[in-house]
Amino acid sequence: MKIFEYITRYCKKRKKQFMAFGIFSFWVWGCSVLSPYVLGKYIDKLVEIEVINTILMFTCTLFMINFSKNIIGYLSDLISTKLINEIAFNIKFDIFKRLKRVPLNYFKDKDSVYLSERINKDSDEIVTFYFRNLFKLMLEFFTIIIGFLYLYFLNHLISYMLIIIFPIYVAFYKIFKTPMYNAQLEFKENSSMYHSCANIQFAKIRYIKLNVLFEYVDKLIINAFSKAYHSLIKYFKISYIFTNLEMFFVEIINIFILFYGGVLVYKQEISIGSFVTINSYCAMIIEAIKYFIEYGASYQQTMVSFNRIIELENIDVETNGTNIIDNIKCIKGCNLCIKIAENQILNDINIIFNENQISLIKGKNGVGKTTLINVIAGLYIDEYKGLIYYDDLEIHNIDMYKFREKHISFVEQEPGFL
Repeated sequence: MKIFEYITRYCKKRKKQFMAFGIFSFWVWGCSVLSPYVLGKYIDKLVEIEVINTILMFTCTLFMINFSKNIIGYLSDLISTKLINEIAFNIKFDIFKRLKRVPLNYFKDKDSVYLSERINKDSDEIVTFYFRNLFKLMLEFFTIIIGFLYLYFLNHLISYMLIIIFPIYVAFYKIFKTPMYNAQLEFKENSSMYHSCANIQFAKIRYIKLNVLFEYVDKLIINAFSKAYHSLIKYFKISYIFTNLEMFFVEIINIFILFYGGVLVYKQEISIGSFVTINSYCAMIIEAIKYFIEYGASYQQTMVSFNRIIELENIDVETNGTNIIDNIKCIKGCNLCIKIAENQILNDINIIFNENQISLIKGKNGVGKTTLINVIAGLYIDEYKGLIYYDDLEIHNIDMYKFREKHISFVEQEPGFL
């Protein structure tokens, strides 16, 4: 599974926490599975009880099982919460690092709020999905096996009845799989765009006030909300139909088990304690089957977030050479041309900057002065045509990150945040 393989890479750095989480998860599951059996035996003993010690023994056993379940459950949840937040941050941080090294042109039609929200939400979702399901998949499978074996030895018909549920759930899942995925993807995209649009009114407040664009921005926000709202309702309808059809069949199964189990007790074919245990294990099996089907649906939804994360990770980073230079005497640009957003900014520019010389680039607003400097500094290293030399080295062969860090300074019109 792609999601599990992806997150496991980050778990390798936290082996001790990961192992503790797994052990605690198994412990909590074991207590949950054992409790109904002990309770059933206790109820049977109450019928034929002879000494008070029997009551004390069973109640103490149940107390210890549930007490340890709660304590270990707390530790398990605490570890998983730490792991979820740490690993989600690592994923976000890796993506942020990568995006800082992709070509500038990638950002020309991207909104910063949209990108930030998308990265944060998608990372949180895939990591949460991973830790909620990693061990639960195995444990719920064991629950079904143990529950079926117990029910089979008590009464074949009940176990056969429960087997019928699985193909019905699978059929439902196959019918709703694609519509739910598409609806979830549409909602996530529209929701991100709405938050991005809402941010414009604050990020561009000076421009909006200056040009009196209040109504225009209001329309943008209303339209963005409308799309997000309608995609949410669409997803809600599909999800609601799927969930309620599922619940309908579960209720039918529960009613049958209550009726048939009651008949068996009446005929004295099973004890009251066994009837209580049957009900408990039937409920656990049904929940486990529901989990597997819902897992399929939630996996499809999480794949939306996963695919969006991988899409960002697969963006090609810009070229950065390996040669480190400390001193230069000349920077030369030959036949430089560049288009930004289909606009030809520079066209066949030739320029030389020599050591110990102050150079002035002048011109009207928008003619390409800043773009020329950015090209020379390597900010558009894969997006221009022509050649740039730092002494005898072509710019693509130079580690421009190191060079800009140590040897180039920019004084901007508007100061940055550092």
